[in-house]
Amino acid sequence: GRFDADAVTLTATVLAAFAIAVPFDSLAHLLARAVYATHNTILPVLSSIAGFGATVAVTRAIVDDVGIVAIPLGFAAGMALKVVLLAGSLAVRLRRWPATGAHPG
Repeated sequence: GRFDADAVTLTATVLAAFAIAVPFDSLAHLLARAVYATHNTILPVLSSIAGFGATVAVTRAIVDDVGIVAIPLGFAAGMALKVVLLAGSLAVRLRRWPATGAHPG
């Protein structure tokens, strides 16, 4: 009986906020593997570190305003940054990829 209507609303809000992060998280996995395929392992690691830092920073910045919902919103922001960094680094690496199919080194 302690899980009242307010708890249901908060749970639904947290899950909805996490749902924002799902496409970003899925794309991050795909893009990381694509960058690995260009024979680079450091860029996905750096993107993950930057995404984690953004997650912590955004969560801390908004926690006083939105409460526990800051956790999934911060996670979504961190995943979005990671996707942007991975997509950008993949685009740069593919532009340098030779037409012969050899890796750029």
